[in-house]
Parts: sequence; C-alpha cells; structure tokens
Amino acid sequence: MDKAEKCLERRNNKRKIYYRTEKGYNLVNQAQEMITRERCVVLDEKQILIPGCEIWFTDGEVIDAFATKENETYYMFINKAIIEEQKEYLEKLNWKFLIDSGIKEEYIDSLIEYGLYFVIFHEYAHILCGHVEANLEDHEDKKAEECEADMFSMDYLINFLLHTKESIEWSSEIEKLFLAIYFMMENSQANEYREFYNDKLIQNYYDPERIEKRDHPLNAQRIIYLYEMLNILIVDEKVQLLPIREGIINKLKIVKNISENRDSNVKNYNVINDSIRQLKQSLINIRKKIPRLTD
Repeated sequence: MDKAEKCLERRNNKRKIYYRTEKGYNLVNQAQEMITRERCVVLDEKQILIPGCEIWFTDGEVIDAFATKENETYYMFINKAIIEEQKEYLEKLNWKFLIDSGIKEEYIDSLIEYGLYFVIFHEYAHILCGHVEANLEDHEDKKAEECEADMFSMDYLINFLLHTKESIEWSSEIEKLFLAIYFMMENSQANEYREFYNDKLIQNYYDPERIEKRDHPLNAQRIIYLYEMLNILIVDEKVQLLPIREGIINKLKIVKNISENRDSNVKNYNVINDSIRQLKQSLINIRKKIPRLTD
C-alpha cells in the first residue's frame, strides 16, 4: 500500500491522520480562500470550473507533501515538518540583520507562511495541470511535472503578493518568499541520504544513469530556475527592475557568512545551467502529453 492509499484509508476510517496547530490551521484556511478566489475568477472570466481540494496535515517528520484523487475528490496531504521542523531549522540560523528578537520571530513566521503556501500551490499545480490524473511513470516526465509545479506556484505567489501588498513592500515580501523556499530546500537536502539526490556532486547534473534514477529535479536546479523568475519589471513613472535578487544575495551572505571574495567554479556552474536548460525543454514535451483545461 503506497502513502496515498494509507492516508486515504486512515481518513476514510476517521482515524487521526492530521496535525494542526492553530497557526497551521489558519494558514491552511487562508490558502483555501486563495484557491476559492482563483476558482471564482476563472469561472467568471473563462467559464471553466477548475477543481478544488481538501487539505490535510499529516504527522510526517520530513519535508514532504503530495496530492491525489479518490472518488472525484482531490486531496492534498502535507507533513507537519513543513511547519514544525522547518521552524526549528530557521531558528538555528544566524539572522544578524534582524537585531530585535520580536522582529526575528515575525520574520521567521513569514518564512514559514510563504514556505507552506509554496508547497500548497505546488501540489495544487499537480492537480490543476493534470499531473495527478495523467499518472505518468517515466522519470523524465516526472521531473518535468515537478518543474512545472514549482514554476506555477512561484508565479502565482509572486502575482498574489504584487496584488495584495503595498508597492513599498513588494521587494521585501518577494525576498521572503524566495528565502522561505531556499531554506526549506536546504533543510530537505540536509536530510537526503541518497547519493543521486546530492546536489553538491557535479556528476549528478550530467551523468545519464544518475539523471535516470531521479524523479525530481535536484534542489539546486530548483533554486536556480526559481531565482531566474525574480526579474520583475514595474512600470509606473518609469520602468524599473525590482532589486529583489540583490536583496536576497545580501541576506544569504549574512545568514550563511559568505565572504565577498569566495571563489566560484564557472565550469561547474555552466554544467548545472545546461542541465536546467534541458529540464526546461522537457516542459514542452510534458505539455504535449497532458491535456489542459483550455484544450
């Protein structure tokens, strides 16, 4: 029995499978409101009713989540680690640019919130883009699905922040969104014992046998292609590029104590960048295989 079947069986038998703090409960309610709002907008503008889903917390202690479907209902199961273990991880980091302890606590809470939203809308993308029902088995297809879900979630949340926050907050809030994802993936990578998921081994980016073993992109690949999405132009009195990337790099240097003159391996970066280009190319193939709601 796979993890989806186990979670559904426990849910259907009304056995306790979920874990919710009050804060976690409120965040899930907020995410459900966001999904409902988008369903209403799409129905009004395109006369298409996109699916909703039930969201459940499980007591899993690793950073993970998945979406599935049973009896025409979509379900999303999210491990509590995305809130609890991730908060412990963030609290251990050196936030030297946050002097006041109260500000630090609020900042970490924001990272938890945005990290959870990223996971929820990543899983919702698997539902909305047809991945759940397509049930493709090829590892190249699976990696493409994960890439598409990442980009969908990031794109949605960036636009959500641009529409719900004041313009003076845009850069700082999108910085938090990216840092939330970065540190969540860093924490996840620290617990990844399988060599073919180690994003520090350059061989993993070009060796066909190692690539074939994986059904997810490497976390470093995911971080880079999400970082590339942060070129956000704003048009008001003039056209300007939000200084989001600069803010992120400066904060990472502080938190991770990275020196300005740290050597970079251009050859390795080119190998990684090439692997990302191939991954993006696979999105074209996956979109041909899976029918879209607008087809």
